[in-house]
Amino acid sequence: GVWDGILADCPHTNTFVGAGCVSSQDDTPGIFAEPWDYSEIFSLDYADQMRLLRPAVQQVCARRGDKVEILFEKDRYIRMLI
Repeated sequence: GVWDGILADCPHTNTFVGAGCVSSQDDTPGIFAEPWDYSEIFSLDYADQMRLLRPAVQQVCARRGDKVEILFEKDRYIRMLI
């Protein structure tokens, strides 16, 4: 979730590091993921970026045969189950 405008840390356990969680704001090995680069799109407005992100993730998941479900979305945060 979001805490004070940034993403909360992914779970850190000895058994399942990250528990399927990735974050560009948590530099723990196995959890850190590079932020997506939006430098070539027409707008830097986050609402425009989110409109591009949703179908991009859905398309990648469909190619891999994975299902994707949007669990929660608000402003610049989106939580998906893949």
